[in-house]
Amino acid sequence: MRSNHTVYNVNYHFVWCPKYRHAILKPIKNSLEASFRDVCDQYNYEILSSFENLRFS
Repeated sequence: MRSNHTVYNVNYHFVWCPKYRHAILKPIKNSLEASFRDVCDQYNYEILSSFENLRFS
């Protein structure tokens, strides 16, 4: 993105690792993904997906 005197690029990388790697997100995977997509649409964000980075288990 650009402004009058600045140029910036913001990236976020989320990593969720519960203790002992229990699969706590599996039951809510679809609603969680839908919520992320709704927020991204609302704020004009982009999700860059790859198998390694967008995996809910």
